[in-house]
Amino acid sequence: MLTETLAMYTEMMLYKKMHGEAKMKERLKIHQQIYDNEKGLSENQPLYKVTVEDAHISYSKGAVVMVNLSELIGENKVNMALKKFLENNRYPKKPRSIDLLNEFYKVSPNKRKEIDKLFKEI
Repeated sequence: MLTETLAMYTEMMLYKKMHGEAKMKERLKIHQQIYDNEKGLSENQPLYKVTVEDAHISYSKGAVVMVNLSELIGENKVNMALKKFLENNRYPKKPRSIDLLNEFYKVSPNKRKEIDKLFKEI
């Protein structure tokens, strides 16, 4: 989940900087449609439990969830959490999704329930 989801977040933020927020939102709608269309093709599970076998979920749903997270807690806090996550999980460590969630909790402790809803609910 981690690699694909973080790649999609990066792509969405770069797209927003290059083309504006409205265009990024249009692209995000496409990812939501892709995710909705592919729900029945595999077991539907929360984003933080997605494995390599269900990469389509982590790409499309990951893009939507990460943009929603940046709107919830702010892009700066997401970036701070990502930076700490990368610092704390250098090779050869093998981070888990919960490690990333813990970084999001640290930068926005008052938003834990909302963060859990994004990543832990289907």
